[in-house]
Amino acid sequence: MSQRHSFLARFFQENFTLVTPLVPNNIHSNRRGLTAPTTNATLGYTFVATPALVADTHITMAREVGNRTIPLTSRSGILASTFVRHPPRSMSPSVEPAVLT
Repeated sequence: MSQRHSFLARFFQENFTLVTPLVPNNIHSNRRGLTAPTTNATLGYTFVATPALVADTHITMAREVGNRTIPLTSRSGILASTFVRHPPRSMSPSVEPAVLT
């Protein structure tokens, strides 16, 4: 390599976690969280032909594949304290006669 040629390589990897806890007794505070390993890599090349002419080339790759999380778990006690349990409805139809007056 010389002063006219330069190369660049960069690599970044992180396990990304976005936690979105519920506000107690407020079901409207429910938001999705995310758990994802993220990876980013860049390769670059720069050629200086003259001080007024520079050729710069980069190629970048980014990847994030994750699982969405919703913090509605019975282990945390949120379901028991937030929701009212209703008895199951009957699957049989209800028919009532119409009264004409």
